[in-house]
Amino acid sequence: MKIRTGFVSNSSSASFVIVKEGLTSSQEDIVRNYEPILQAILGKEYDNGWNMFEQEDCFRFSTYMDNLNLQSRLIDLGIPSGNMSEEEEDW
Repeated sequence: MKIRTGFVSNSSSASFVIVKEGLTSSQEDIVRNYEPILQAILGKEYDNGWNMFEQEDCFRFSTYMDNLNLQSRLIDLGIPSGNMSEEEEDW
């Protein structure tokens, strides 16, 4: 079995999952509202091409081109990297 570390991205698509278990309600609110938060911080630099789908136990993100390194920005906002995974099966 191959184990990947980090996140995979290329010029066509990328995706990741943030598991809700262990997140505070404040951290969940940051994830839900990441777009206006990052727009306020980054201004013109912010160009979101990510789609976010909230499910009962996780948030799913996907994009179809190289965009903002959203994982790094969410980590900067206090979302634990240990709650992020490329695939649902990883958690």
